[in-house]
Amino acid sequence: MRSVPSPCTGEGDLYLLTSLIESKLSKFVLDRLKSTGSDWWEQRVHYPIRKKCAERQEEEKNKITKKEAYLDFMDIKQILRDNWDVFQQPLRLVGFTGSKDKALEWMDRVNELRRMSAHPVKQHVTGFKSSPNDLQFLREVEQRVLQLSLQQFRSCGRRKWPETRNTAIRRRWRLCLTPRDQIAA
Repeated sequence: MRSVPSPCTGEGDLYLLTSLIESKLSKFVLDRLKSTGSDWWEQRVHYPIRKKCAERQEEEKNKITKKEAYLDFMDIKQILRDNWDVFQQPLRLVGFTGSKDKALEWMDRVNELRRMSAHPVKQHVTGFKSSPNDLQFLREVEQRVLQLSLQQFRSCGRRKWPETRNTAIRRRWRLCLTPRDQIAA
């Protein structure tokens, strides 16, 4: 019987890693902002970003009630910049150091890789192939972002990291099991 190819191709890893980074970072940022007060959206998110989110929400006829669901990755970067007083310490603790701009410049590269991985037609037309350096970079960023999430989790007084859909997916892809092996595992 022929084995099914592993989902751990370079481009699959690229998509998975950028998705994990974006979802974990967004959750960390939003949770931290929400902890600053009930008016966090108006006080901590600048008007141009709030306006863009409201317009996107209206275009979709208010299908999602929370405007923050319409933030994109580079909005998160701007929110980090604009709220450096809230995010500087945790970012430095996980190794994002230097000036504000230097500490956040990794986000530009992640966004570039994220855009390519999310658009297969772009990949095909441009002939884009991720390099081992791209994947190594994303794995390092993923670890730092997971550390941010873990810091937030521990600050709530919890000791055990919960098994979530994202960690289950990450484990499956990390092990590079074929679908048949995943069923047996």
